[in-house]
Amino acid sequence: MISDHKVFNLILSNITDPNLGKQLETQYEDDKWGSSISNMEDLVNKGQLNDYDYSAVKIFLCRDFSLKYRHNDCLVIINSIEQLLKGLNENNQSHLALTGFAYHTFAISLGYMGKKQDSRYKEYYLIAEKIYDQFNAVSDKADLLIQSIDLEYYYDEA
Repeated sequence: MISDHKVFNLILSNITDPNLGKQLETQYEDDKWGSSISNMEDLVNKGQLNDYDYSAVKIFLCRDFSLKYRHNDCLVIINSIEQLLKGLNENNQSHLALTGFAYHTFAISLGYMGKKQDSRYKEYYLIAEKIYDQFNAVSDKADLLIQSIDLEYYYDEA
């Protein structure tokens, strides 16, 4: 399915493993985050993904883990951001899209874990926003904003 989310469509267009593509679509398009953690972990553990697919699956797993209270697993991925993004080429649109989505995902995941005051939250949010602006990715940027507003609900209680 092709959505109006430019960034996700660019990411999906560069995924080579068909099983991974299906998993990502289920999570993103059907909003079923966390529904396929074990399937995605199996793909990682098989060790057969190319670097781009590996980075994509880890980025998606990060959000899954934050939503399923697997915070230590989530933080391991966030803390490996440099390693996950080092092979991505900023001049390749799919690679830049994945970079933007990584920063988006990591910012929001930090928020879900109660770490919105972590300096990385704002840093990652701003980087994602800047990359989304480069694509004129209105829907993706709106998702980032809506998710950050959603986090306010959790922090308003504190």
